[in-house]
Amino acid sequence: MTLVTVMCLAAAGLAAGLLRLPRRLPHVVFDARAQDMLAAAAKHRCIRVIAMEPVPYDDGPHTERDDHDCDGTFFIEVTVARTRLAVAAVHGVRYYGHQILAVRASSVGPAIAAVLLALRDATGHVPVAEIGWSRHSLAREAVQLLVRGHGLTAARTRHLLARAEQDPTRRPKVSLRS
Repeated sequence: MTLVTVMCLAAAGLAAGLLRLPRRLPHVVFDARAQDMLAAAAKHRCIRVIAMEPVPYDDGPHTERDDHDCDGTFFIEVTVARTRLAVAAVHGVRYYGHQILAVRASSVGPAIAAVLLALRDATGHVPVAEIGWSRHSLAREAVQLLVRGHGLTAARTRHLLARAEQDPTRRPKVSLRS
């Protein structure tokens, strides 16, 4: 393979990845359980969101336990759909006393940004998101972003929030969590 061929393939991959990057935030739809969790959280001064990878959990009787007071802390799990979705569906789940917002969307960063803005609008409080540090190198994350359309979640989320909300006092905060 010649250098020109390699460069053309790299450019084609880069262009394909950039085309996959959503430029708009999805519309967020909360189910009834998520809306109840948000209404309870609105009573607190601080809304904290912790991003984590989705894990399977069973639907045993402990998922329905509501013996813990809502404290304004949510975990958010984003499951990436194989097709492009214009709507991010958010399902409220209680699991061992933890409040989880399970989201199904096309891309992780835009989904988290859209949910943070929707949380702000629903509760009246500016949420603070803690997004886990990737287990991969920064270079690998950048390549994933360019080739597959997802990666660098915290940076992408923060960038999308800055584009969507011009007023820094109303913009949800994003920080890295190790």
